[in-house]
Amino acid sequence: MTTSPISSAPNGHGTTQRYLAYATIQPDWADVVTDVREAKVSEEVFWLSCYRRVHGSVRVTPSPSTSQERSQRPRMAGESGVDASLLNSHTLSVSCPNLGVDGVLIHTPTQSHSVFDSDTKLLSFDVSPGEELLAIGGSNGRLSVLHVPDGVCRLDLTQDIPTDISLCRFFPSGQVLLTGGTDMRLRVWSALDGSCPVTLIGHTGGITDTALVDRGRTVYSSSRDGTVRLWELSSSRSLQHWSFEDEGPVVALSLSNTRYGEEDGSSQSSQNLLSIGTQHGQIHGMDTRTHDQVIHLNAGDTESLTSMALEEGGYGCAVAFASGNVYTFDLRSPDTPVMQVTRNGSEITSVTWTNSTVSSLSALRCTTHDGATFAFPASSSSSSSMVDGEGDTVRIIEEWSGSELETVLGSRKTSSRVWTASRDNCIRMY
Repeated sequence: MTTSPISSAPNGHGTTQRYLAYATIQPDWADVVTDVREAKVSEEVFWLSCYRRVHGSVRVTPSPSTSQERSQRPRMAGESGVDASLLNSHTLSVSCPNLGVDGVLIHTPTQSHSVFDSDTKLLSFDVSPGEELLAIGGSNGRLSVLHVPDGVCRLDLTQDIPTDISLCRFFPSGQVLLTGGTDMRLRVWSALDGSCPVTLIGHTGGITDTALVDRGRTVYSSSRDGTVRLWELSSSRSLQHWSFEDEGPVVALSLSNTRYGEEDGSSQSSQNLLSIGTQHGQIHGMDTRTHDQVIHLNAGDTESLTSMALEEGGYGCAVAFASGNVYTFDLRSPDTPVMQVTRNGSEITSVTWTNSTVSSLSALRCTTHDGATFAFPASSSSSSSMVDGEGDTVRIIEEWSGSELETVLGSRKTSSRVWTASRDNCIRMY
């Protein structure tokens, strides 16, 4: 299941690249609102820019209404071509009529946790299904588990073998963790007492990603050694492995209830379609019931693949690159991407399918090397047009602010929150 290295020609698919219209905002804008609401200042201004073309500001003043209303919602007036309205204490709606940017939601964190000391770098995180526990992996073998309701650290472990914990993932029970790192091993931990009953040994390169099957009795893992392995946890055995070393390291896995097949309606559904992404931009889709390859697409870009995600219950596959480009493919006809978009050229560190809060379309939530977390409507159908406004511009519909140019490593969506982890050793909740 290997192919030749891909071509690095830009826009080789012939798909028009679309630029995302976006807004950036002063990171501490919520503090400005609070200062005015609490009458610490009579008025204050924060900056707001749209699409790198319009650099405006928003003036915040007390509400002229009753004292109770004034304490809850100050008045905002946009200046220099931008406008903003306060939806709640943590969310703004911003607009720039000249650029067709309208109603972009910008969120500020409702809560944040600073983790580790300056000697340890935050590298990975996950949130338990019930939002009760937060797992954080770092350099020097550090693994911590926080109790979310009170922020208390329940476990703080250091592995015997120094390793960077590049990923950590909760099992569906929320009481067991899977970690992987640069020491080429995967470990299963109890999130309750810190015991480590299972260690999986077999990869010859650092672990890059994992995918849990059902409740986690078996696990897929990928590695910089160019292989994917299937593990049986009860016996700690590697049941099978597949090599893609001709295509560089395997950097991403995605396991989903995703449909594939032909556009004439003869699509199939696999509860366990495993998508395998290599550094050179090759995507292999494997039906885990038979372990047959059922999809192969070339998502070639000028730089390395960094992240990939399958659309749950749909036909979509999203692929992101260090170039800042994001492609979506329709798995019924994967030869040509449905869309290719970029925000500002900064490396995409993660991409995830999510539900749009402002339309009936699916959306992609991305995090970037320059500190952005944003979402935009994304089509997984080759028959759907995503052009919004004039030209080839697709607008961002949500931004999560607060990281101040620190790399955002990734994001998670739970039932009530969006979570992000950044290089400043901070977990933010929105």
